[in-house]
Amino acid sequence: MRDTVYLIIALFVMAIFLTASPVFAESTEDLFNSANALANSSKFDEAITIYDQILNIDPGYARAWRNKGAALYYLSRNNEAIKAFDQAIKYDPNDSVTWDAKATALYDLGKYDLAIEACNQAYKIDPQDANAYYNKGNCMEQLGAYQDAIDLYDQALKIDPKFASAVSNKGLVLSKLGKFDEAINLYDQALKLDPKLVDALNNKGIALSKQNKFEAAIEVYDQGLVIDPKDAKLWNNKGSDLYNLQKYKEAIEAYNQALKINPNYLMAKEGLTAATNKLNKLNNLDLTASNLKSTSFKENPSEKGLAVHIRYPGKWTGTITTDGQLRPINGNGNVTYPISGVERSLAAEVKKTDGLEDLLILTINNNGLTADSDYIDGPVGSAMVVYGIF
Repeated sequence: MRDTVYLIIALFVMAIFLTASPVFAESTEDLFNSANALANSSKFDEAITIYDQILNIDPGYARAWRNKGAALYYLSRNNEAIKAFDQAIKYDPNDSVTWDAKATALYDLGKYDLAIEACNQAYKIDPQDANAYYNKGNCMEQLGAYQDAIDLYDQALKIDPKFASAVSNKGLVLSKLGKFDEAINLYDQALKLDPKLVDALNNKGIALSKQNKFEAAIEVYDQGLVIDPKDAKLWNNKGSDLYNLQKYKEAIEAYNQALKINPNYLMAKEGLTAATNKLNKLNNLDLTASNLKSTSFKENPSEKGLAVHIRYPGKWTGTITTDGQLRPINGNGNVTYPISGVERSLAAEVKKTDGLEDLLILTINNNGLTADSDYIDGPVGSAMVVYGIF
């Protein structure tokens, strides 16, 4: 199961910890800088302890409240983070960065309307706050207001043309609108600005996959995994496209990697189950890729001559070519086409038109025995068989 495309959010929050302290008593300033250093090293619990020490000394130290909120945010304690941001706003209501941070935490909780209000406050204070327009664009995307989201990303990029995440998220919206080529172009632009923007690689891979370019998508996921081998979403999405290519063993390996990183990853669990079931089904049917063509099917013991068999419960379309003469075929369910008058060659190609996961088997039989076989085990792809008369 492929993970849905997702927005890149809150990249500015980590920058909060780089904020220099205002001039307070030396002990408070030293504590503040020490806490920021710990937060920059991802030691958020230790940083929070020191921020609390500062706030015991000076309860009105707005930046300590703000940075405590940011540390809580990175610990996924969003409700506590919002309370800390509100305290920071109480003592310094004109800090647009705090409003931006609050908007990000509200966004993560799915409170998009409240997040938008925080964004509005941020760019009211600072009309050049690119993050405020960007975060509001993220909210609009989630609310399905795609054109508004694009306009807001453009506004952010007008202020900061090198805002790679804004470029990438604009691509995400275009991808949701089905404009995959334009989206991929924007992902590439974002990656030129920030070659390590893993989220842009993930979303580019998903856009390629939407175009059934599964091999290309896997290459992109692999690029991301070189940068961050512990990104569960990349492993999951790689597994999904290996599944689409009917490479179930490799898909299982990718899903297991995702679950090793995040044991509660529901999409990876579902994908692993589906890939395992498909592999077991093929093994049980004795239709693995290595032996499929040698499998015999006696569709009718009394069948004489050549016949093309399609075995599939859903809708399909394709062609049969005899001695270079092509004719279209289509149907629903199992169909057999008796073939006569072939002098040199017989070929058939079939693909699904309903996107079902069920196995489609295509065979050419000669006197009731399989001369050539192919199959589709997945929602897309095609099966082709060829038989030569010598």
